[in-house]
Amino acid sequence: VRERQMRQQEAGTEISKLWSSAQTITGPFIVIPYHHLLADQKTYERRNVYVLPEELKINTNITPEIRHRSIYDVAVYQSEIVLSGRFEISSFDKLNIDSTKILWNDIQIQTGITDFRGITNPITIEWNGKPRAMESGVVANNVIDKGVQASFIWNEIQSRNSFKLVLHLKGSEQISFVPLGKITEARISSDWKDPSFGGAFLPTSPAIINKDGFEAEWKILELNRNYPQIFKDAAYPIQESA
Repeated sequence: VRERQMRQQEAGTEISKLWSSAQTITGPFIVIPYHHLLADQKTYERRNVYVLPEELKINTNITPEIRHRSIYDVAVYQSEIVLSGRFEISSFDKLNIDSTKILWNDIQIQTGITDFRGITNPITIEWNGKPRAMESGVVANNVIDKGVQASFIWNEIQSRNSFKLVLHLKGSEQISFVPLGKITEARISSDWKDPSFGGAFLPTSPAIINKDGFEAEWKILELNRNYPQIFKDAAYPIQESA
């Protein structure tokens, strides 16, 4: 029995390498770089301010597929993920940053994606109703290791901003979301009839599971996880809240 389980795991690993592995989605969030004066009072180091959304809505539909490897069946999936919500930008005074040292023309909006092999369509973010293409090439930071980004200048950022982006992702084993919103509301539906829920948060109410599949919803508040909505470079346990 143990050998069969090991073979099943090996088959799953092989298919994940060819298809796409488990996906964790983080974002979107705003990255605003600035120059920080070091202790020698001469050298400046580039650091970041991170602004998380005031409201984040995640609407996901998952389509499962069965792939075969030798005598083993392995479940994989395709998904459509709609991320929408709003950002509210207030003063940075409480962060104690010299505003003349902020790089106002180097702002990025980033979204973390675990496995780029799973991306099946170009990604565009609608920012205040205007589309902007997102590209790969995120430098690892205190929120994500890799992902996609779109560049903005400060004049394109208002005090209140709406956003929407759609991801089409393949994956295997599981799909996870990081609840970056001050209020995060997530809804996942699928025709998969035997789901398992893990991660940091269970569905807010019992999931609906029947012969047609399942539907589950979450509502997560800023107070339910241990990081703020705006912060400078700091090692917060952000990915642990997925």
